[in-house]
Order: sequence, then structure tokens, then C-alpha cells
Amino acid sequence: MQAREHREGPHFYLYDSDRIAKIESGHFQSEWWAQQNKILGEAHGRGAVSFLDAGENGWVLRHFRRGGLVANVITDHYLWLGVEKSRAFREWQLLAKLSELALPVPIPIAAHVKRSGLSYQADLITARIPNSQTLAEHLHKQRLPASQWQELGKLIARFHNAGVYHHDLNAHNIMLGIDDALWLIDFDKGR
Repeated sequence: MQAREHREGPHFYLYDSDRIAKIESGHFQSEWWAQQNKILGEAHGRGAVSFLDAGENGWVLRHFRRGGLVANVITDHYLWLGVEKSRAFREWQLLAKLSELALPVPIPIAAHVKRSGLSYQADLITARIPNSQTLAEHLHKQRLPASQWQELGKLIARFHNAGVYHHDLNAHNIMLGIDDALWLIDFDKGR
């Protein structure tokens, strides 16, 4: 992984130059990917996530959106405290560190922050976990065997023992992949 930073006016980028040769704002716009016929699908939660036909197993594009009551007033703007304190840059850097520790997390591809006065908007691209579904999706269809629950406990213990804090650990942020491999996603506000 080769981390690079780039700035163009109000746009700040942090990306893996081994995976993206030249970063541009279009990488963070679903419309840009749609024009190239590269959107494989979307998932809806607090905000839409686009699955992209890029990289080895595909990429996931997520625009940062607020939750809670404040989301009724401010949907996707955050207080500007500097690019290094932005949610996108912090999550990218955390995922890079967790990947180095061989913890099962999505590989960070690129982060984008657009400053606008005292606020900013942000986006994050990660590698897609192939043939995966959330634990919530899996449990909606079938039960999880006791042995898999034990594996999940061991996985959470691995993160805990590494000193990792996941701010929003729930069944939507645990993925089951190939051969029932377990992954944790969405480390926004994690540390």
C-alpha cells in the first residue's frame, strides 16, 4: 500500500497509489461511475453505498451521512477541524493500520474531503469483500451455527486485544464472506 495525499482547491484526497494512478473527484461520484456503466449495485441504510466494478473484487463507495436527530437538519456536513481530523481520512488511516495488522477489514482505496468554509463533506472507497453479506442479512435467512458465533467472539477478541475500538459494532457491520470468513466494516469514529 502506497499512501498518497493530493489537494485540488477545496478537495483533499488520501489514496493508495498502487490501486489508483491518478485521483480525481469523479472517483467519489456515483454519477461518474454510472456514466461508465461501472455500478454493480447499491445498498441503502443511513446513506446509499455504491458497489463499483473496479479493482480485483470491486470497490465500495460510501458518502458520509449523519445519523440521529441532527440528520433531520444537517445531512452530510461536518465541522471542519482540519483534513487530518476528518472522518474519511481518519477511517482510511485506521483501515490501513488494521490491514497491516492482518485484521479482517476492507482495504482502504481512497478518501475524499471537500471543504466548504467551516464545514466539509466526505467520501470513502474501500475494496469490496467478495461474495459477502452482512450478519443481519444472513440471520434474516437462516440461523448461525454455534461454532460460527464462537468464531465471531474470537474475532471481536482479536480486535479488542489489538486495542481497536469500533464505535458501531452491530450485525450490519459484521460481514460473512467466502468459507464463512468474518470481517468487520464501517470504522467511522473508530480508533
